[in-house]
Amino acid sequence: ALANYTDHAVEVSNRLVEYASDPNSPAQDAALDSLTQLAEFNPDIVDPLMTVLEDELESQIREDESPHITLRYITQLGPKAARAAPRIRELLKREELEIQDEAVAALICLLGADAEDALIILRDDLQNRDGYSWYNLRTGTRFAAPAVPILREYLKRRTELGELQNVDSEVFYTAKALGPDGVELAPYLVDVLGGYISNPTISDALVNMGSSVVPLLADALEDKMSSPERHGLVLQTLARFDRDAAPALDSVLLHVESPHPRVREAAVQCLAAIGDSPEICLPVLSGAVNDPRPFVRAATADALARFPDDVLQTLPLLMALLADDYLDVQVAAAGALERIGPPAEGALPRLKEVCRSEHVLLQQTAQAAIDAIEHRLTAR
Repeated sequence: ALANYTDHAVEVSNRLVEYASDPNSPAQDAALDSLTQLAEFNPDIVDPLMTVLEDELESQIREDESPHITLRYITQLGPKAARAAPRIRELLKREELEIQDEAVAALICLLGADAEDALIILRDDLQNRDGYSWYNLRTGTRFAAPAVPILREYLKRRTELGELQNVDSEVFYTAKALGPDGVELAPYLVDVLGGYISNPTISDALVNMGSSVVPLLADALEDKMSSPERHGLVLQTLARFDRDAAPALDSVLLHVESPHPRVREAAVQCLAAIGDSPEICLPVLSGAVNDPRPFVRAATADALARFPDDVLQTLPLLMALLADDYLDVQVAAAGALERIGPPAEGALPRLKEVCRSEHVLLQQTAQAAIDAIEHRLTAR
């Protein structure tokens, strides 16, 4: 909790250093974690923290103990912890592969391109051993960026061998941690999306890389050989870019009338996220109002709310959805009218009728829409 109070870092750091320096304190790990976070905002904390970490590392090397936790904190500090590099290099000689892996990751994150020995080991490990502990590399987040070219080579080779689906899931967590610095890995992540158990992590990684991956996702939507599952996951990923996904609009529209209902739902949700080009989207959404699947119609109601300036077109569609046979669709339509607010004044008579529904959720949602339209505050 203290790590969140960065403005008071100096006040709390001295006490935290006391806890971190005491190997018998039950608060040692928590104190080290807080200091590591605080060090990102306050350079004055780095020196006392590094003193503690170097003492811990020295003791662990001398006693031939595992320096796993200590190396994790050092790796998180990145270049700020560069002074520990000489001692960490000694760990490269240890027989335990796990410790070697941790040392390699730490040196790359501390020294960047200057960690030539560690980068060579990483490349050799990925070519021969294929068992590198990716977790250690992702600990350094953006500081692991110097390893990206090697990771790209690894993914390229696995693709050529037809083994991209079988790579360690930690690869995708590493890509997620790298953020925009890992954008060179994006084509391989897009290729594997929809065919891997770690799909949510792959989607997170692509979003973290930034909107420059949107054209890659758009191309994936135009691949007619892809499975419906893959198209759905690509659409869900695109939706997370909100308006930045607008360049992919034409590709998204290809799937609004997909024969697969979950793909149609994802396409409508993506249009809602983009919330742009009403002259193109609204005619498409007007067709989706009559989709045979209620969850697609409910998604359509949500999408229509993203076009509040086009109420003359959206209001009749939402009124139709408010009269739908399915409760979920009615609730979605009422929620959309609430988000539109005063411009949806024409829906008030129907909403007041809906407030007499026997379904409590629909009553509450309709009343909230009335309150939003009439500018009344409501306790929800």
